[in-house]
Parts: sequence; C-alpha cells; structure tokens
Amino acid sequence: MRRVRDIALFSALTAVSAVVALTGEPVGGLVFLVFFGGGGAVYLSLTWQRTGRSSTRQGQTPPLEHGTLPGAEKYTAHPVGVIFPSKRRTGAITALGSAAFVLIGAALLTDTLASSPSAPPGEASGSLFAAVLGAVTIGVFGSFGTLGVASALRARGGIALLPEGIYLRAPAGRAWVRWDDLADVALRSDGTKATGPVGSYIKVRARSADAIVLTGPNRWLHGINRGSYGMDMGYPCQFLRHAPEPVLAAIRRYRAAPSAREHLANPAVVDDLGDGGR
Repeated sequence: MRRVRDIALFSALTAVSAVVALTGEPVGGLVFLVFFGGGGAVYLSLTWQRTGRSSTRQGQTPPLEHGTLPGAEKYTAHPVGVIFPSKRRTGAITALGSAAFVLIGAALLTDTLASSPSAPPGEASGSLFAAVLGAVTIGVFGSFGTLGVASALRARGGIALLPEGIYLRAPAGRAWVRWDDLADVALRSDGTKATGPVGSYIKVRARSADAIVLTGPNRWLHGINRGSYGMDMGYPCQFLRHAPEPVLAAIRRYRAAPSAREHLANPAVVDDLGDGGR
C-alpha cells in the first residue's frame, strides 16, 4: 500500500512539473521534473526489495558465501572466510540519482549566470544564492555519483568475517580491524525499515582510533565519524545483499567467541550460519 501511494505521489508531482515546464517556466519546470521524476524513480528503486534468491521477505535470506574479497590479503595471511557480499545494482542506481541532481544544479547555475547581467540590483543577492546552491548541488551529488560509479564498476565489495578480523570493502573505501581491536558494531538508521535501509548503515568502532586501517574517503572522514558519530566507519546497508540484522548477529557471535574464529576459514561454517548467523 505504501509503495502504491509513493508511486502515485511521484507520478502526480512529475506530471505537474511537466505542465509547468511546458507553460512558460522551462527552467523551474525542468528542475522539478528531474527532481520528482528522476529522484522519485531512484527512491522507488532503492526501496524496492527484489524477490527470489536475494529477497528477505517471508524469512528468506540470500545464501551465504565462503571465499575472499579483493585486497583482504594485504591485511591478513588468512584472507578466506564468510562473505556478506555487496550488490552493484545499488551503486548504479545511486549514480543515476546523483546525475539527476547534478543536472538540477547545472540548470540552476546556468540559468543564474545567464540572467545575472540583466538582473535588477535588488535581485543580485537572490541570484548569488541560486548560483551558490547550484554549485553546491553539483559538488555534493557529483561526489555521491562518483562513489556510486566506483561501486558499480570496481571489484566486488561486502563484509568479510575472517579468522583474524573483519574486512570491509565499501563504496567509500576499505577497512580492516582485528577481532580483539573491535569494540562495537551497531545499526544506525534514519528511521526507515531495516529491510529497506536507505540511509541506514552498520557502524564499526575500534577500541582506539589507530586500531583500524581505513582507505579512501573513509580515512578522510575518520576524525568526524569517530568524534561526532561514535564510529570509525559506516557500511551503507542498501549496498548489501543481506539485511543488516544477520550481519550484525554474525559479527557479534565471533567477537564473543575467540575459539570459534579459526573455523571461519572452513567452508563448512557457511552451513553453520545458514540461518543468517543467529
């Protein structure tokens, strides 16, 4: 029911935007058309839960994998374990959605620069605000789009539970933390459902800031994440094939049972965790 309501809402707003664009306000209409049309399509795609093998409905969970993730061998001599893989489809959708907002920013910036020479003095501040808004929109969503493209094109990512620690290969970089240095994992949510976790992520916190190895944007944002959000990095849940709960359960299980960690190198452990790690 909620999905039908969302589709109806975005369809109506897109239609109104098209009318505005065709009846004398092409720039404003185009901005709202891209926002409600493109943005709405991306939102619906991200919140849509696929059925079949990758569905979590009615108790179904994707099959666990045993293997490794690219780059894990740089941090441990035992890079094989249980894999909670990522899905590239989300990266592609994120890139497309970000492209829509970059177009909005470009439209605002272009229209403002084109009209600013003839704008009355009293409207100069408004033109400056629109230009800044357009530039910021391009910068922010251009960055998100870049991460989405990288996630869609790069070698597969995910979360690997290995005998010596946890290896995370996320859109914003890699992370490695040994089991004994792992202080906590938790789910941080923006209020959406865990089975459709747009905006939710798995928080990883080490016992000290130097006990975790980070790369890419994760490393650049380390100080902010640890000081303001109580974590060293966050793995976006919408990029995982599994719901976050079984991932958290499996991590907590092996954090609390040091003697069981060596068995993560054995493919038979997948059968043991066949219920999602509960």
